[in-house]
Amino acid sequence: MTKAHVAIACGGTGGHVFPGLAIAEKLIRSGCDVTLLISQKEIDRRACAAVAGKIPIVELPAYPLTIEGFFRFLKGASQSLKSCFSCFRGKPLHAVFSTGGFTSLSPVLYGKLRGARIYIHESNSIPGKANKFLSRLSDMVFVGLETTAQFFPAGKTIITGTPVRPAFFHLYQPQCRLQLGLDPFRQTLLIAGGSQGAHAINKLVLSAIDIFKKNLSDWQFLHVTGQDDFEIISEAYKNSGLKAKVYDFTDEMHTLVGAATVAVSRAGASFLSELAAAKVPPVLIPYPYAADNHQFYNALTFVIAGAARMLEENKATRDLLVGMIKQLSEDSQFRNESIQALDRLCVPDSADKIGDSIIEGIKKKFGAKVTFELSDSVFDAKSGNSNKTILKSINPVFVK
Repeated sequence: MTKAHVAIACGGTGGHVFPGLAIAEKLIRSGCDVTLLISQKEIDRRACAAVAGKIPIVELPAYPLTIEGFFRFLKGASQSLKSCFSCFRGKPLHAVFSTGGFTSLSPVLYGKLRGARIYIHESNSIPGKANKFLSRLSDMVFVGLETTAQFFPAGKTIITGTPVRPAFFHLYQPQCRLQLGLDPFRQTLLIAGGSQGAHAINKLVLSAIDIFKKNLSDWQFLHVTGQDDFEIISEAYKNSGLKAKVYDFTDEMHTLVGAATVAVSRAGASFLSELAAAKVPPVLIPYPYAADNHQFYNALTFVIAGAARMLEENKATRDLLVGMIKQLSEDSQFRNESIQALDRLCVPDSADKIGDSIIEGIKKKFGAKVTFELSDSVFDAKSGNSNKTILKSINPVFVK
């Protein structure tokens, strides 16, 4: 008998990595061994920093598929496949779970060659190219949104929601604010352009600083800028006199989300699921160049449900931005309806549904040859949250 072993391919963006970490946590708690397969991008390393050295992590030299970079993509896929052969040589492999993206191709192909069960998850309203292709090789497809199911084979597609790390549930707003050194009772605006920031959102905020000072002077601000705009945004808040805490990147995003009255963000499916879990109404500014404009359709799903307001980037003005923020915070009926809609969109047991399906599939295929043994976990079983070492932010600046 061998212990159940699952490879999780989840690299490329925070939106791929964080759902992968949520599934890793579920599987480890259920007695599986897990190996994380990520890209060589710095964002992946940062996202996995808290579990580095505790869970095996393999960086794959994979690249996105583009017309101009086709041969680079093929070279990266070939090298990634070789890395999989090297990494798993002599080791059992019972399942591969993929969150999509360019890092997933080689691990899924390798898993198929090894006879492992194949599972993919699509969090976006419009599936990516990788998942459209890999669905043909999969035993089961999990989708985050009901509207996404139509793109995959009906017989093996399950609507599960998008896995969210346990830390995003049951957050207490004043406590989160205190943890961040903020006033526990002041309204707080979170601005986050995804795990790597968003220049267009940062630029919009820069243009709106004086209006913030006029209309939101009693608010406090949390802003995740990305590396490129960190200095200029920090300086702008400092000069404005607004109370703000600025990050180039943070791995305590659950605390920032928990502290927020309203969020301004892109419309990546993973972060939308985290906002839904924490019941934070957002103003969504979709990234207009996302593949198949999928962020627009992600945002539209939330707007139609009554959970969010949307501001398209090419139509965004500082006055519209402030108006939407004030509506989500000051119009009590609209705000309550938004929070109720977020609650309806939230699937709190998504990771359990997916993890249980993976375990059931392994048992069905491998039977008594596989065992599930609980061992010392990298996660805190009492709290249900990730180890507290995750609560370390990178390069925060506090501006009074």
